[in-house]
Amino acid sequence: PELPAKVKYRYLAGFNRRNVSSHCCLKNKKNNQRNDVSRKASLVFHPTNGVDSSLFRDHLNKLQTLKSTFTESRASNSMWPPPLHRMCVGLDYFGDELHYPHCSFVHRQFVEFLVQERTIRNGNFGFRIHAGEMYRRENNWMMNLHMGVVSASICSILNQYEALSKAPPTKDWAPPFRIGHGLGFWHELRRNSNLPRYPDLVAKSNPAPLVADWCAAIPHALAKLKRWRIPIEVMPSSHHCLQGTRLPDAKANTAGIFGPDLLSTLLTKGHCAIICTDNYGIWSCKVDNYSSVAAELVLAVRDSNHDTPLQEHDVRKF
Repeated sequence: PELPAKVKYRYLAGFNRRNVSSHCCLKNKKNNQRNDVSRKASLVFHPTNGVDSSLFRDHLNKLQTLKSTFTESRASNSMWPPPLHRMCVGLDYFGDELHYPHCSFVHRQFVEFLVQERTIRNGNFGFRIHAGEMYRRENNWMMNLHMGVVSASICSILNQYEALSKAPPTKDWAPPFRIGHGLGFWHELRRNSNLPRYPDLVAKSNPAPLVADWCAAIPHALAKLKRWRIPIEVMPSSHHCLQGTRLPDAKANTAGIFGPDLLSTLLTKGHCAIICTDNYGIWSCKVDNYSSVAAELVLAVRDSNHDTPLQEHDVRKF
């Protein structure tokens, strides 16, 4: 297709997941202290605010600054440089996920801001949440706990969003957020299990949730992502660099490395997916005469797992 004469760039306001209280850090300091770590994870959530405000004070302060700046930007008649509120089209929850699965965007103030901006912009505003950019933890139960907390956060955001906006999913508006690096969902996507009862994961629940309770939140999150048509980013070259291999063989799985067939699995299960490049300035992606996103598409279509390359009908879905 013909390239446009001009490309308008937009950006997201970043919130580093590590700039939060140390109480949000989930580490297995003593071997196999599952119940203690699981209970600590539940204490971050809040029954009315989504998450405990005191644990995400820096993020909430930054949100207030952003709101004030948007108000000033909308009141300005300046045409150049472009107004901030026009250039910023969402919020990005980024940073190394290791030991930090919780998300400040679960807080009610963030969800209210999301609803307000989407109402003003006819849906052209959203969150981007790094959720599942993990390929190994010190043990399986910590990985399950991590993805359980991530999933509970996704469910909370969508439940609050639907209640506040009073609007179900619609094809007329873009989804309220997207998932960056959804590798951690790969194992659950390959299962064909029925939805379990959604567990009680709110702080001070009695008894405290176990790791198995957190795991029960994962299929619920995937069901909501599918219902809301929320896309999950797939970055073949990034997965290759992070994992050291694109082959999901027995040896790789034993080492805790996820398979590369995330894209084909998402499409087979009816989920939305986006092909992206990741950190292109750090490692480039080139295949034959293609580079950047085009090269990522080639990698996704070819796939190094001979059982999962995309077919023509899959490619048309993009």
